[in-house]
Amino acid sequence: MSTQPASLNIRPRILYQVAKAAWEGKLFENREEICRMVHAEYEDETTRLHIANQIRIAMGLNPHTFDYVLQDQDELALMGMGSEPIVVADPSGCRSCNPAERHCENICPVHAISHDDFGVLKIDHTKCLGDGYCVDACSFGALAQKSQFVPLIELLKQKTHPVYVSIAPAFAGQFGPAVTPGKLRTALLK
Repeated sequence: MSTQPASLNIRPRILYQVAKAAWEGKLFENREEICRMVHAEYEDETTRLHIANQIRIAMGLNPHTFDYVLQDQDELALMGMGSEPIVVADPSGCRSCNPAERHCENICPVHAISHDDFGVLKIDHTKCLGDGYCVDACSFGALAQKSQFVPLIELLKQKTHPVYVSIAPAFAGQFGPAVTPGKLRTALLK
């Protein structure tokens, strides 16, 4: 069994490609192309499944066990903001984790994360706060926070409703020192 490298950081590129395709109105046409573009760099099946799931998560969908992006019922799920859980488990990522060092379980303040007898990661969404500590603690990408920007992009394009932005102070550390509050404000207004 191949293992995905711990340094596999494709999420920013995937988010960019998904957002770009959604803004251009070509998300459904380009979804498998995004997958193929990233797959070209990785040949092992585990990583390819991980990539397909990262694209699904970027689109706001739950991970699945196939190395392609969408299933028939997924198109309807993308039409509106979901009420599903924000933190989701990607079944392909947990395979590389050492069972003795499950940082995701240890860091969860409400013990919402566990593994069954077969090592499959389970999230008790009745307990989960969606704070993302577990996502940060997981070095293999088995946990992720679903993005909901595809419906947001559709809302922005329609220009039928006012859209308000609330930025956390932590934005400064996320975009780097070159991004000032003024630059962020200008970008958001555009």
